[in-house]
Amino acid sequence: MSGPPNPFVSFAATGPFGGRPQPQVSNSKGMRRFVAANYIQLRRIPQGAMEDDILVQLSYSAAKAFVSTYYADLHNAREKLSGYYTPTASISWNGNQLTGGADVQKLHTQMMPATYEVQCFDAQPLLPNGRGQCSVMLATNGYVKFGEEKDAPLRGFSETLVLEPDTSTTPIQFLVTQQSFRFVF
Repeated sequence: MSGPPNPFVSFAATGPFGGRPQPQVSNSKGMRRFVAANYIQLRRIPQGAMEDDILVQLSYSAAKAFVSTYYADLHNAREKLSGYYTPTASISWNGNQLTGGADVQKLHTQMMPATYEVQCFDAQPLLPNGRGQCSVMLATNGYVKFGEEKDAPLRGFSETLVLEPDTSTTPIQFLVTQQSFRFVF
């Protein structure tokens, strides 16, 4: 493998979770399993002993898994969108206020098919809630193309999401609790 070392891989190989070193994950299912396994281990570490870099790495891996599946489903499987949200999620989509995944799914199924290309994303851990769970703030930027035509114009977008772990699922999934989507010019 050429290029700079991937901090996620080195973290996985040298991190505090024990077990075998993890190879670089190339598919979203593998990434979700890795995130879930490490999130469970992370919850066992006393809060005072939790280091910031561990939370940053967990946030990054959760965000990477989310980005790889969510934006693909916006194009290929819009009927699955409600599953990415908590029932009370607060969404602002280009100034339109929505609540919960059902509203988001309805909005996207009424629109022309869209292809999203995420150019970059940033993930930061948010402080643990009263249950000791850390949420993730995810910021993405990229382009969206509406319609199936190859020469359809690209529009820039910027999106900020707050993801919260749903520990009732196996593997653990991160669900959207807040979202703000805007076209950029």
